[in-house]
Amino acid sequence: MKRKIFAVAGAVMASAVISVCVSAANISIVIDNNTVESDVEPQITAEGRTIVPLRVISEELGAKVDWDAETKTVTVEKADSTLKLTIGDRKMSTNDGEIQLDSPAQIVNDRTMVPLRAISESFGCKVDWDGETKTVIIDTASEETPEEVSETSEKTYKSDDGWSIKYDSSLVDVKENGDSVDLVYTDETAGDAKVTLSYIKGKMPQDVLDEKTAGTDSKKLTDREGFFADSWAFTREIEAEAGSDDYSGFIATEYNGGTLLVQIESHGGAESDENDTTLSDVIANIVDSVALENAQTQTQFANVPGVYTRTYTDKIDGKEAEITETVTLDEEHYAKLSFQDEMEGAWRSGDILVNNYETAYEYKISGDKLSLNIDGEWVEFTKEGKKAGEEKPSVVEKDAAAYDAVISKLKKGESYAFADIDSENDALLTTDYTYDNLDGNRASIKATVYGFDKNGSLVNYGDVESSGTAYPLSAKDGYLYVAGKINVTKYYIDESKSEFVKAEEAYGKFDKDGNVTYYYGKDGKEAKEAKDDTELTRLFDEYMNAVIISFTEAE
Repeated sequence: MKRKIFAVAGAVMASAVISVCVSAANISIVIDNNTVESDVEPQITAEGRTIVPLRVISEELGAKVDWDAETKTVTVEKADSTLKLTIGDRKMSTNDGEIQLDSPAQIVNDRTMVPLRAISESFGCKVDWDGETKTVIIDTASEETPEEVSETSEKTYKSDDGWSIKYDSSLVDVKENGDSVDLVYTDETAGDAKVTLSYIKGKMPQDVLDEKTAGTDSKKLTDREGFFADSWAFTREIEAEAGSDDYSGFIATEYNGGTLLVQIESHGGAESDENDTTLSDVIANIVDSVALENAQTQTQFANVPGVYTRTYTDKIDGKEAEITETVTLDEEHYAKLSFQDEMEGAWRSGDILVNNYETAYEYKISGDKLSLNIDGEWVEFTKEGKKAGEEKPSVVEKDAAAYDAVISKLKKGESYAFADIDSENDALLTTDYTYDNLDGNRASIKATVYGFDKNGSLVNYGDVESSGTAYPLSAKDGYLYVAGKINVTKYYIDESKSEFVKAEEAYGKFDKDGNVTYYYGKDGKEAKEAKDDTELTRLFDEYMNAVIISFTEAE
């Protein structure tokens, strides 16, 4: 049956970003031309991943299944292959090591549901998706999956910004276009399609998406959230005109102080089902292959994870009783609400989804307070069990708690430090390079700077680096100093404007004859030629009197 390119492109976007919202989808599963029956309907995540009861794997793929109720772990064995999945975990253990799952195993209607594609392909099956009929088609006799391409035609493009992507060079051309890269589908018989990747520094995903769709009728936009390339991401799709095969969509994820943007464009023109399928597979392969090398911890929601509680007195059977309710939100976007009944689900940027993701609770966070909208009433919870009226944590304690999500994910050999460079909070500095300074402390000449914006959210403000180990990073009186033999810059965080500002900078430049010209600038403005080295000397004296920042190696 002919599939529309719009439906295929939509499935491509769906396969790339996995929302935490799950719903019944009335989908069918066909294995070796036989339709699979089940007492619990297969489910499909809102963006396209199919999860099925374990019985389907056991009976239809000829696999043996074991369930460990204590650890909530599923073991699936077929021939010499063994897979292990734990409920709620996005990793699956295989004979060859761990692989990342877009959708974890989970409990639905008292049945253990597992991701069908990941397990089927791990057992050498070919898996395809018919978007028009909502049918998953599995061929157990094939050892080749749609994602595979020949070794000779598969190429990898590596960006200077640290991300990489794979593509089939027999079907895709790569074109660098200024600050972006286009991967263009070349088989015109199947229509035309393009995947564009751009790295936008200093902007968060939602702002980038708003800029890209400015002027578009909001009624034609569909937004979702989920995991993409192991990072939390946002998608936005633009509704096509009625009867059109065109597709337009975006994926945006916070990446190293900015946003990595993936834009997908496709236009109809397929002459056969085979060409149509090839086009969808090629686009899906490109998007699914995106890898974020040396990705720093995302900061946008770093203040969210934690356990929030509230305690109050109520009457039960005519007697007063103290009741404690909790809201648990973890770094993997898992959520558990323990009030009325215990409910599990997931959290997004503005709501918490529970009851098989059919019920949404709006929430807001300010400091250590979480306000939850329960049946139209805003109810306040306090983070880490703090009671109302307790002594407010010190600045250092508050910072340490907010930055814990960043520090806990630092790798071996990486280090962190705190520096007083804004008006209210100590900033966090992280680095992968330290050395023993003369005072016996661990110093560094480069670091990534994290601070708070005007809304109290954690922000990655970018990188700083001095010119050599003789000039370690230092701080004093709310300023961070970066220096070299003939240059000094001092920074601070303006929390009211959410900006990392160059308070002052001074440097010298030598011409070919060895003559030096001095430059000076302040308040973030471009440095202009100065009459002499007065400002440079003054700033260098300040740097020499500042305190060298001491780093601690991550555990």
